[in-house]
Amino acid sequence: MNKKLLALLVAALMTVTFMVGCSKNDEKAPETTETTGTETKPEEKTDEKADAPEEKKDEEAAATEERDADQYINSFESAWPNTFDPSTGSDMYGNNVLLNVLEPLVRVDEKEENGQLVNFFSPAGAESWEVSEDGTVYTFKIRKGNKWDDGQEVTAKDYEFGVRRSALPETASPFANILFALKNGEAVFTGEKPVEELGVEAPDDYTLVLTLEHPVPYFMDLVIQRVFFPQRADYVEKYGDQYSTDIGNIPMCGPFLLTDMTINSEINYVKNPDFWNAENVNPERVHVAIMNDTNTINNSLMTGEIDYSGVGDPNVQQQLKESGEYNLLQRDNAWTGYFMVNFNENSRVANTKITRAIAAVLDRQEVIDSAMNGIPLPAWSFVPPAVSCQGVGGPVAFNEKETGPAKRLIEDIEDPKALFAEGVKELGGDPENYTIRLMGSDTSDNGRISIEAFQQQIEEGLGVKVEASNQDWNAFINIINGGDFDLAWLAWGADFNDPSNFLETCYSKTAAYPTGWVNKEFDECIEKAQAETDAAKRAELLHRAEEILIYEDAALIPINHSVANIFRKKYIHGTKDTYFSNMGFQSLYTIGR
Repeated sequence: MNKKLLALLVAALMTVTFMVGCSKNDEKAPETTETTGTETKPEEKTDEKADAPEEKKDEEAAATEERDADQYINSFESAWPNTFDPSTGSDMYGNNVLLNVLEPLVRVDEKEENGQLVNFFSPAGAESWEVSEDGTVYTFKIRKGNKWDDGQEVTAKDYEFGVRRSALPETASPFANILFALKNGEAVFTGEKPVEELGVEAPDDYTLVLTLEHPVPYFMDLVIQRVFFPQRADYVEKYGDQYSTDIGNIPMCGPFLLTDMTINSEINYVKNPDFWNAENVNPERVHVAIMNDTNTINNSLMTGEIDYSGVGDPNVQQQLKESGEYNLLQRDNAWTGYFMVNFNENSRVANTKITRAIAAVLDRQEVIDSAMNGIPLPAWSFVPPAVSCQGVGGPVAFNEKETGPAKRLIEDIEDPKALFAEGVKELGGDPENYTIRLMGSDTSDNGRISIEAFQQQIEEGLGVKVEASNQDWNAFINIINGGDFDLAWLAWGADFNDPSNFLETCYSKTAAYPTGWVNKEFDECIEKAQAETDAAKRAELLHRAEEILIYEDAALIPINHSVANIFRKKYIHGTKDTYFSNMGFQSLYTIGR
C-alpha cells in the first residue's frame, strides 16, 4: 500500500535485502526497508534453515570478537529515487533513503522466539505509545532531544505537519489512502473537509494523538509508512516544489546524514552525531552505488566492492558458496512481479475480454526457465503466499503456492484468441490489425529476453502485434504517470504483512496507480475489510476482492513471486533477516573485513 513502485530487474534476479524489506521490489540494497529487483530461488529448493546454523554461529562468535576500527558499509540500489519527498514519493528507492535520514515514530525490528524470527515494533521517534480501549486513539510520546541537522529539535508538530501535508489533495500523495484510516482521512483528501479536522493532533511538542475512523488491526504497520514521517513546514514553505529534491533541501533527523550524491551513480551517508540513538548506530559511513546490470553487480560482490547482494545466476551462486567467504540467506519473499493494465481512455486493452485473453496465454514458467534461471515462482495471485491476513484470531494464512485465480483463469478460458477478438471489436478495433504496447523497466539483457518472450507468447497466442520495450526507471514512471502504455511490467513488495498492502494499490480511491480501473464490488470489499477486525472475515473479503481483480476482470496479471538468495560477506554482522524489518543500515557492523 505504501511506498513504492518497484523497478522490475528481471535479469538480476536478486534480493538484496539485508535489513530488508518491506517494500517494494527485491533487488535492492539490504539494510533498508524494501527490496528491489526480482528474486531468485535456489536451483534446488533449499530449506532456509539449512544455512541458518552457520550464520548464527558466526553471529555468536562475533559477540566475543573485536569489531573493526573502521566501520563502513558498501551497498547498492538498482535505480535512482523518483523523489526524496515523504509525501510524494512512490518507489522503494526513495523510501530506503528516507528510512536512514529520517526517524519514523516506530521501527520494525526482529527477534528470535522458539527458533523463529519474529518482528516487533521498536521505539524510535516515539519513546512510547498507548492505545485506547476501543482501539481508535493512539497516543505517542515523542522523544525529547532528537534534532534536525540544523540543530532544531524534532517535535510532535513535525510529525503532525507531515501527516497533514500527505493528506492534502493538492499534495497528491500516491499513498494518501493509508491516511484514510485516520478520522476524516478520506474526506480531507477529497477536499470535503479541512485538514484541521484530520485525526492527527499535537497538543504539545512531545505528544502526538492519532484518532481513527474505526479500529484497524494493523494500524501500527501503517505508522511505519513514509506518509507518517516527520517533515519541516519551514522547508516546504521555503523550497516549494523543490522540497526534498537534493541534499540542501532535505531536512534530516535520522541515524545518518547524506553527504553527497550523484544522480544514477552513488549516494553517500555518514553517521549522524546528533541522532538520539547515535551510540548504537554502527557504521560511520555508508556508500550506495547505483547499478542495475547483473554482471556488474555480481562482479562487485565477488571483488568486495559491495558487501552483499541477491544472486540469481546458479553458476555465480556456486562460485560464492565454494569460496567460503559468504553467508547465504534464502527465503520466500512478500513480493510479486505483475503486469499493470491501463484501463484509461487511450488504452488499447481497456476491456476485460482483452485482458483476460492476454492473461490466459502467458506461460510464466517458460519465461522463468529461459530468462530467470528457473529461480522465481510463477505467481497465480497478487498477494504472495508469504503474506498473512491480520486481525482478531489471526494472523491467518491467505494464499498457497501453486494455486490461485490466475491459474483458474487459464484453465477456464478455452479460446483466448476468440475472446480477444470480441474485446477488440467492442473497442472498435480490427482484430486482424491491432497493436498493444508492453513496457518494462529492466534494461539488462535478461530484461530484454524476458519481455521479448512474453511479447512472442501474446503475439502467437492472440494474433496481435506487440510493441515491447524496456525503459530506465524514471522514464518508466513518467510514462506510467502519463498513461501512454497498455501493459506495464513492474513489481510490488510488501510494506507490511497483510493482503491489503497489495490489494489496496488497485482500490479506485488510491492515487498510487493511475490505471483507470474501477470495480464497485472490489472497492466495497476493500472498504469492508478496512472496517473488519476479525482475521478470518477480513481474509474472506480480501479473497473476493482478489478474485474480481485477477480472475473476473484481469485488471492485474500476476507474473512471479520472488525467492531471495542473499549472499553476504562473512565479515558483515547485525543483519535483519525477516522481510518486514525497517531498521535501515544502523545495526550493521563488520568484524575482519
